[in-house]
Amino acid sequence: METSFQGFPARRLTIFAGMILWQLFATTCIADSWSITPNPASVNENNGHLTFTIARSDNSTATTVYASTVHDQGYSNSGYYVGVLNQTVYFSIGQTTAQVTVTINDLGLTSGSETFRFIVQVNPTDPVNTYLATDNFTIVNNDGGASTGTVLAGFDTRAYPTDQAMAWLRQNSNLAWVGYYLYPAPSRNVASNGGSSWMGHFFTLAAQGWAVAPIYIGEQDPAHESQDPGNSSNPSTAKGMADGNSAETNYLGLANSAVPLLIQEGFPIGTTVYLDIETSGAQSQPELDYISAWCSAVRAAGYIPGIYCLASAFASIATVEPNAPFWIANPINPSPGGTPFPTMDPSGSGVSSATAWQYQTAPGYTIAIPTPILPSGSLQVDLDVVKAAIPSQPVFGGLIVSGGTLNVTLSGLWANETIVIYSSPDLKAWTPIQTNIVSGSTLKFTNTINPTVSKQFFRAMVQ
Repeated sequence: METSFQGFPARRLTIFAGMILWQLFATTCIADSWSITPNPASVNENNGHLTFTIARSDNSTATTVYASTVHDQGYSNSGYYVGVLNQTVYFSIGQTTAQVTVTINDLGLTSGSETFRFIVQVNPTDPVNTYLATDNFTIVNNDGGASTGTVLAGFDTRAYPTDQAMAWLRQNSNLAWVGYYLYPAPSRNVASNGGSSWMGHFFTLAAQGWAVAPIYIGEQDPAHESQDPGNSSNPSTAKGMADGNSAETNYLGLANSAVPLLIQEGFPIGTTVYLDIETSGAQSQPELDYISAWCSAVRAAGYIPGIYCLASAFASIATVEPNAPFWIANPINPSPGGTPFPTMDPSGSGVSSATAWQYQTAPGYTIAIPTPILPSGSLQVDLDVVKAAIPSQPVFGGLIVSGGTLNVTLSGLWANETIVIYSSPDLKAWTPIQTNIVSGSTLKFTNTINPTVSKQFFRAMVQ
């Protein structure tokens, strides 16, 4: 001690030694319960990282624990991830959660997906079979093959960021899925405060390569009206049917029903559209009647009705729509450092069957965007992950007009996909003109220009 603390006055040495003894006592007398989420965890090998959230039940004292990765599940870590050994995790008084991030390397797994373990321990010298909490994590081999069913990183935000900002995000990050707010809808102005800003941008987003999730903010639960009193809270079976698919209009005479809005924007049959329910907790019977009727009307028109809701509202809504795709809001707000954004499985939301998970909410996160692209320099977003039901849409590029012929290259494709090219004179009525089977990641498209047609628009859709 004399050598280690040379130069410390005697009184200060005594206080410092007392602090060391208190810390040792705190780390060897932990009695509360511990957990790790997501549990189990899954991550694509090209995701870049996997974040674990460690939680404790008792936050009355400051505590230090130790986190490590372990390869005792029948697989060896041949550089697939950067191992963690006795990483110090400190909890201050009042703190119930902390996070540890493991770096994932994209080396191309040689034998499919492989599983490893993550543990939290009291002491760094404890054997691996002595721990406070344990969690298995699987690194998924996603090299090659179709993108259908993969987990995509995505976001949603109140107002449309501009075409230029969306193009920049698609080209400079792994964000590939975005929420698209339909307008008008009963609670659109209040809940999202973005008006009609997203409307009219679907084809631009599809051409940029985005997978797009339309959102309809419907009637909210009057039993929970105090949570957000500005929302429209007049649910009923009849209103659900009308909001799902009818000729109803708002006070400006604009279509105010989900299916007509989807058709107006050009979303193809089979698109999943999410009914946005903002109120938490168990939903009342009028709200459940509204949700069920809305889903029935949307489903009958050939679209897929999904539900966006808080994790606390899921159980009650699932009693009337057990088979609907659920987009669960259960923020853990990990504040990721940017691209590549996480692509953890949506089951981490706490709902094992979730299709999507909103894990980060605004104003807790902003994405920096160059000011020449977006003058504000940043975009406030909610961050999401989704099990993609459809692949990203093809991107048009390399446009050349020569000898009365339009020549375009589509990129961002997968081998053996079926691509249908549509043409339209007015962005409303679309006619299929070509069907192609893709042999690689690109497809050449040519079309003779009709000089008698003043306007001609094209879109490509994956079947």
